[in-house]
Amino acid sequence: MAFQLAMMGACVVLAVLDPYHNRLHIATTGDSRAIMGTWNPEVQLWDVSQLSEDQTSVNPKEAKRLTSEHPPREAPEILKDGRTFGLGPSRAFGDAMFKWPRDAIRNVSRMIYPTPYEPIPEAKTPPYVTARPEVTSREILPEDALEQGMRRFIVLGTDELYETLSNSEIVGLVGGALQTEPPKGEIAKEAIRETTQLAAHPEGTYFSEPGYGRNYKFIFKDQNLATHVIRNSIAGSHTKLLQTLLGLPKELSRNYRDDVGC
Repeated sequence: MAFQLAMMGACVVLAVLDPYHNRLHIATTGDSRAIMGTWNPEVQLWDVSQLSEDQTSVNPKEAKRLTSEHPPREAPEILKDGRTFGLGPSRAFGDAMFKWPRDAIRNVSRMIYPTPYEPIPEAKTPPYVTARPEVTSREILPEDALEQGMRRFIVLGTDELYETLSNSEIVGLVGGALQTEPPKGEIAKEAIRETTQLAAHPEGTYFSEPGYGRNYKFIFKDQNLATHVIRNSIAGSHTKLLQTLLGLPKELSRNYRDDVGC
């Protein structure tokens, strides 16, 4: 069991607010993401900012780090399709297949299974994936220093959330639910996107295409904000689709939806 757990992987994003120093710290290991929505009273739109960097080889900083730590001949496989030897994130907890020496993978698995695990053929100089987080910090004004009418919030989510919803859609969904009189029932995706405007985003950010994913409208019906966002990431107003996707057995579910958290 311990060996199986070591072969599994997990990503983490953590936000720590330091009100004494008016600083917001974000620690990221993997491709989970932190974003902020800030109400801009001048233009009556939500400003959408990304607070973390996506840790995949699509990110130029991560690509440079990966290639600098290994022989040049391995660069094509390390960076192929923005994945590290097929693994999406370039940082993660677990995922020992991408960290342990080749002999350790064979020897440990041989004690458990009749046929030992074989290391990735092209992976000659592990480790490739690290659990070391990337930590960013920024000043954040206290509530009493904000401009009149300005509001803000932070959303932490897993990669599946950002593959099915854009940053703008997520901020629009949360911002809409926080209105004094939030929308009710179905609403077009474009109408949600029009309530936002992009602000700061780091280089290498993955943007899901507008309208990417399943063809459905958004819906406002959940009081819990996390449930509200996750419902709309999976099926929106399409209740039967939601029931079908959530009812799939675990052997099939990964083929249709990844783990999604918010």
